[in-house]
Amino acid sequence: MKWLMRALLAFVIFGGVALGGIALIPTETIARLATERLSGALGREVTLTGAVRPSFYPMIGINAEGLEIANPDWAADRGAMLRADALNVGVALIPLLSGEVRISEATIDRPDILLLRGADGRANWDFGTGAPDTSRSDSALPQIGMAQARISDGRIRYEDAGTGQSFAAEAVTVTLAAPEMNATLTGEINARVNGAALNGSLTLDTLADVMAGREARVSSTVTWEGGALAYRGAVILSPFSLAGEFDSRITDLAPLTTAAGVDQIDLPRGMGRDLIALSGPVALTPEGVAQITDASLSLDDSTINLSAALRQGADRPHLTGRIAGGRIDLSALTQNGGSAGGTGGTGGAWPTDEIDLSGLAALDAEIEITVGALDLGLLTLSDIALQTTLDAGRLQADLARAVAYGGTIAGQAVLNSRGSGSAAANMTFRDVQLQPLMRDFAEYERLSGTGNVTLNLLAGGRSVAAWMNSLEGNVALDFGQGAIEGLDLAGMIRNLDSSYRGEGARTVYDSITATLAIASGVARNDDLRLDAGWGSVTGAGIIDIGRQSVDYRVIPAVQTSSDGSNIAVPVIVRGPWANLSFAPDLEYLARQRLELEREQLEEAAQARIDAERERLEQEARERLNLPAEGDARDAIENQLRNEVEGALRGLLGGN
Repeated sequence: MKWLMRALLAFVIFGGVALGGIALIPTETIARLATERLSGALGREVTLTGAVRPSFYPMIGINAEGLEIANPDWAADRGAMLRADALNVGVALIPLLSGEVRISEATIDRPDILLLRGADGRANWDFGTGAPDTSRSDSALPQIGMAQARISDGRIRYEDAGTGQSFAAEAVTVTLAAPEMNATLTGEINARVNGAALNGSLTLDTLADVMAGREARVSSTVTWEGGALAYRGAVILSPFSLAGEFDSRITDLAPLTTAAGVDQIDLPRGMGRDLIALSGPVALTPEGVAQITDASLSLDDSTINLSAALRQGADRPHLTGRIAGGRIDLSALTQNGGSAGGTGGTGGAWPTDEIDLSGLAALDAEIEITVGALDLGLLTLSDIALQTTLDAGRLQADLARAVAYGGTIAGQAVLNSRGSGSAAANMTFRDVQLQPLMRDFAEYERLSGTGNVTLNLLAGGRSVAAWMNSLEGNVALDFGQGAIEGLDLAGMIRNLDSSYRGEGARTVYDSITATLAIASGVARNDDLRLDAGWGSVTGAGIIDIGRQSVDYRVIPAVQTSSDGSNIAVPVIVRGPWANLSFAPDLEYLARQRLELEREQLEEAAQARIDAERERLEQEARERLNLPAEGDARDAIENQLRNEVEGALRGLLGGN
């Protein structure tokens, strides 16, 4: 903005010098004097490669051909900063006679403007070396007015050696009008920037304030097919800063990202794919910090209150902010994008469509979120207090509190775009409704009731299928009263019929506890325990999460009579989640029956052995004339001792 104002004023000076000597001075002298004055004003070499001719009709003026303005020394190898086919200036005669320059028309035809910013931050459009003199009075400024200043069919190129950013604007048309320096300046611009058609308008009050480095009031808009940006407020050009009201409504972001020279952002539904609307107080500090306070942000159907500050970090922009109220829909992050090659979530397979996580590396962020609802696709939360941190493509969400599925949730979740991508969760669910929870996480709707779930999971990849097949971690379940829908275990066992469903086709229980160890997408469990009024159930087996299948054995012990006797019949649960089969495990029953018979035979054999031992001991006591009572071992030892003593006496000649 500043370089444009300075250049236009310099061209006016050029026209004033030339017009002052139209009648008396040769055109070559006019060209020399004008270029010297223009070079002095800009601090750059100015060259006219063509002729300078006076014009008397239809207005008094000059036509200069082949205008060039050099780059500063550090960018001299890039050629001229500005090349134009012609500069035409016409003035009003009567004001000129009284010493006031009123430009009826000033036109630069087909200019080619090269704007450069060096790696050290220097810019070739900075014509001055110091800060503006803000103490300068309005009367010290030249009394210049413009009925119309116009850049016609221009080209503007921008290159930033520090960031590598560049853009090119073609077919640039700029029209400015300011009756005098202390009056309001109005302007319009039309251009194709990197191929995107943009239109802009400007109202500045006043040009004198801007050129003197003071605060000025400005109203500006940028429009394109699919969106509009507007700003109304204060602006200071050096150092550049602003404070005012911002308003935008975007239904197609592509032209704006194209013009900015960045890759097109494919926003998912719910995150601004169809509508981005932002309005509220904004500011840009002289240090380059952009701020917005208590603004209203709409992303598709969601509206929230937003405060944020964006500054340039060491490696990428850094955003801090607060989001409050309303509802945020992030479900598209974990839903099938619908592109070719995806299998969807049915038919025994998870969606294989790649989830684009590249946007996580665009900036770093620290954002506090307190909203009424947050839809994460796999999980819907309400009454949320959440702290999010985005660092070099790694998004971490620390959930202090949330309400979901009738209970509460707390914990941490991580989405990481680094390397091949990963996702992790360390969460605790308290008193949640099991049926909607299991439906959302495992597409399983047969379990009803309430319970607690603690999980610590890690998965790698960039699709739901990759996550589910690489899942690692552990899960602990502690459920209260509920039911398993579509399965009557007690009825199946009592009726010895695997197809038995009974009234309501459900298995009611008092509690369920279990732990699962998960590796490579397969969950293993060996401690399932279900307690119920009709008996109990234990279980063990595997749940293949990646392949959406189950191979599991449950062993219900069902009370069959009032005396408390039970019958245990194992049931195999097997097959894909969408079509599980339930059947008695006959092989297991046979093994159990053989084990029972073996134990019975061992008990019978042991009983016979014990009886035979008692019989032999009794015969020994009778033969040795032992007492029927007492310790047989002691009696035998005493008898042997007596017999040995008698034998020794006989041998030694005793009595």
